[in-house]
Amino acid sequence: EDKTQFTLTAQNLVAEDPEYWKPRAKLAKALEDYALLHNKIMKSSRPRRIALSHSWGGTNNRVFPFLSAMVFGMMTGRAVLTDMEGVLSHSSNVQGHIYGHPGFNWELRDVPEYYSMFGKNEENAEQYRIEGQGGGSDSEPWKQIWPTEKMLCEDPAKAFEKEVVDIQANFWWAPMLLHNPHTADKMKALFTV
Repeated sequence: EDKTQFTLTAQNLVAEDPEYWKPRAKLAKALEDYALLHNKIMKSSRPRRIALSHSWGGTNNRVFPFLSAMVFGMMTGRAVLTDMEGVLSHSSNVQGHIYGHPGFNWELRDVPEYYSMFGKNEENAEQYRIEGQGGGSDSEPWKQIWPTEKMLCEDPAKAFEKEVVDIQANFWWAPMLLHNPHTADKMKALFTV
């Protein structure tokens, strides 16, 4: 059994300020459970179920897609990896404060076999790219555009069949999962206070 501790445990949050944190404890518990799942996936042999998150632009355009990928990982049972150095390079004043590893390592550079395929067309990876407001480069060859139908209509845990889902975005896209009939109830249960 993996004894990995999540930084903000549900019990600690409730103990600090019961009135404020009790309704939010279910999210902390979900993150604890996700940390265990992430570590289990990363310790297993390939093929693994991985979601790569790549973003560009300002701080919000980098952090929100990563948080969306975290939600996607929780909904689909995938370990999420990102190039956090790329996120931190834009906002070094927060480095180490909010980007610490919360019981699992999400740093893509620590996993060479996936870092080498990041942003490249690979046989075992599905790649998707979408841009919100501005940003991004049109010079890179992307295999597919945004998987709107898979995110809104299909069960995303089954719709993405390859080992790696490489999602490149620069905005908060997790709400799509709230409108998907396969993930809507789970999303509401997780985020409704």
